[in-house]
Parts: sequence; C-alpha cells; structure tokens
Amino acid sequence: MRMGKNIRRGKNTILRTIGLTMLVLCVFILSVSCTTPKGSSIVRNYHQGMLSPDIVNPLPQDKVYEGRPFYIPFQLVNNAAYPLENVVVTYEQVDSTYLDLYTPGYPLSGKIDGVGPFNPEAVPHDVAFDGAAKYLKAGTSYQDTIYWVKTKFNSKFSFAPTVCVGSSSFDIDSGSGCKVGEGPTTFSGQGAPVGVTKMEQIAYGQFGPQIEFRMTISNRGPGDLLKMKMGTAMVGSETIRCTFPESTDPEGTTVELKQGQKETAVLCIYNVAGSASYKTPLSIDFDYTYEFSKKYNLRIMKAGRVAQ
Repeated sequence: MRMGKNIRRGKNTILRTIGLTMLVLCVFILSVSCTTPKGSSIVRNYHQGMLSPDIVNPLPQDKVYEGRPFYIPFQLVNNAAYPLENVVVTYEQVDSTYLDLYTPGYPLSGKIDGVGPFNPEAVPHDVAFDGAAKYLKAGTSYQDTIYWVKTKFNSKFSFAPTVCVGSSSFDIDSGSGCKVGEGPTTFSGQGAPVGVTKMEQIAYGQFGPQIEFRMTISNRGPGDLLKMKMGTAMVGSETIRCTFPESTDPEGTTVELKQGQKETAVLCIYNVAGSASYKTPLSIDFDYTYEFSKKYNLRIMKAGRVAQ
C-alpha cells in the first residue's frame, strides 16, 4: 500500500512539473511574440507624408582638365509613392565659354516607378552629363564654373480621408453619432512632394443642406509646382463637384501656379440627401507638373602640354 501511494505521489509530482514547465514555456512564447524586436519588419504606409524624387551624383566630380572630355554621372531616384511620367532632365546655365556640352538633356521614356511595399528602395536611372572642357586663357591656372541640373516631370497623388456627412448642422450628433462640420483637420501628405495638408468641413442649412469641403494643397518638396489638374471627386459612390478657386479655365479643374507659390485651395460641394449622419470615404485624384533644380560647381584646371 505504502509503495502504491509513493508511486502515485511520484506521478503527481511529475505531472505538476510538466504542467509548470509548459506554463513557463507558454508565457515565454507569448512575451517573445508580443515584443517587436529592433529591426523587425513593420508595414509602412508609403502614401503618408511628403516624399520627393531626387537627383543624386554617385561619383562626384568637381574638377576637369582643359582640352579634355569629361563624364559626370547623375541618377534620378523616385522616392515618391507614385510613378513619374514625361521626365526630362536638362543641364542649364552651362557657360559655353568654357564648356562644350554633348548631351544637354535626357528625356526618360516610360514610367519611373515610385517606392512601395514591393519596392521599398527606389531604382536609380542614369542621366549622364558629358562634354569637353575648352582651353583656358593664357596665364590662367583654373576657372570655376557652375551649372544646374533641372528635372521636370508629371505625376499624381490621391487624397482619400473618411468624412462625416448628413443634414445635421454644426457639431450636432445625429444618426450614427458622427459630427458633421467638425473643425479643420491636418494631414502630413499623401506620399508625393505636394499634397493635401488641411481640410475643413462646413455644413449649411436644413433645407437643401450642403457640405463644403475646403482643402489646402501644399508644395513641401524641393522645387516648383507648375500645374495641377483635378480628377473625379467622390463622396462614397456619388460624384461631387470640386474646383480650384484660383483656376482660370471654364471647368475650374485646372490651375497654373505662379513661380514660388507654395499653396493653392480646393473647394468641393456635396448636396446632402439624407438626414442621418454617417461616415464615408471622400476621394479625389490629382495630376500635377513639377520641376526642381540642383546647383553644382565645376573647376576647369590647366593641363599644359599633355592636353595638346
């Protein structure tokens, strides 16, 4: 009997030990799975913030010799979240007194894809600058010159926030409880050098009620926003009327910006059909033309007889 009790006690001890071990193991697994280690993959939203294309010089060269050809490589990298089209890279304000330029510009055919979940690193596209340095004047040991690399392109971005619509007026809960006509909302951008940075909803009246969506588009990139065209605008599945107040075209859907202008406005009007307020997407697509320039220095050195 005593031996049987000892056996049962031994089995119970073993089972308790196994159970405790399994409990500790489960707690360890849960703690590891709930902790995000440094460097782990986190899903990034590429359509947030301001992201801009860029021109980079992978092999910087700031000196050339007189009477000699030169080759300065540049690369276009599209760090924005949308493709670029009709891309032209040109070299400007090149002093023809000292430099002969063989390739003053590069039109890049096709689309230049942007960054995204499947291509987080922008693919560089070569746009080389080559030519020849002319001979310096007698008695001159070197000559400093400057030139600009200008990039012009067409691209787009989309704006798609969730809004509250309904016939209830300013800040009054109705229906589902969302508030119509809340104060201004700010946005960090939509993954391009330009984007919607502010929106305000204004509700009007109870007889034939309307909602105005007043938006501010900002240029926070390195260059100039030249032109914008608005695509289809929708609240839910319903098309709405949107215009650029600064537009001079009859439809009001295209605007040309002045040099150095950093902001423009968009006004949309939505005719409310029902009385209960509810949340729904607002979506607008924008096409735009953009250009930016970068300045570089180049020194032409005296070469002597070796260049003759």
